[in-house]
Amino acid sequence: ASMLEIYNETIRDLLCPARSAGFETSRPENGVGKQYSIKHDGNGNTYVTDLTIVEVCSLDEVSSLLHRAAQG
Repeated sequence: ASMLEIYNETIRDLLCPARSAGFETSRPENGVGKQYSIKHDGNGNTYVTDLTIVEVCSLDEVSSLLHRAAQG
């Protein structure tokens, strides 16, 4: 799973580990301030580059990620 927010034409990775650790700086090495891009593949799928991807296997894990994403 991955989660993002687009606000004022800026993409934010809602599962970025540095974001949940409370880093306030926008330094790329902290995972904040990355340059995300919206891409389209040959099959018509749309995706965003460099998003944090977390493997989930249950509804409880998805619920936990939703809670984590909402904290920021």
